[in-house]
Amino acid sequence: MLIEMMIAAGIFLLLTAVLFMIFFMGAKAWRKTDQRADVTREAQLATARLIREATRSSFLSLSITPDGRAVSFLSPMDDNGQFVFDAAGNTRWQRFVIYYCDLTAGELRRLEVPLPVGSTLGQFPEPIERLNPPKTLSGYLTGGRVIARDLVEFGAWTPMGSRRLNLTVTVKKSVPREPDATATVTTGALFHN
Repeated sequence: MLIEMMIAAGIFLLLTAVLFMIFFMGAKAWRKTDQRADVTREAQLATARLIREATRSSFLSLSITPDGRAVSFLSPMDDNGQFVFDAAGNTRWQRFVIYYCDLTAGELRRLEVPLPVGSTLGQFPEPIERLNPPKTLSGYLTGGRVIARDLVEFGAWTPMGSRRLNLTVTVKKSVPREPDATATVTTGALFHN
């Protein structure tokens, strides 16, 4: 009887150990999948707002730094988030919107540059370099609101002969005792105005 109890206890311990191993392996897989989904969502959110704003803009106002780490275009949205038209129904541009990647901080930032009062850029779209006083897009890249964190790559470009803005964003998050979770999103926007 004692030997039977020892065999039963041994089988019970073996089954319990197997169940715990299955549970921990499942929990680890769940955690990895959840981290990967979070990183992918962060990369998608980083591009979604930029793409939405770019589609409302004019291709004629698009400006990209030579390294592709910053992009600028005009916005027709006023301070209340309303699309602005003049009396004839033409788009009235309100400000320049700049998105840029600060790789040292790993952040995607957004800032706005208002148009000077009486500027013809409100009616006729041109790149930000045409503002008075003239300055390159790189000269504006300071401050702004953080849109996304943990960026390791940001690239903007337009294919030759196209009115399309392409973007690539890579987000990487470090997790203790786990391999880094990384996601890359490549997307594009067609300008409507």
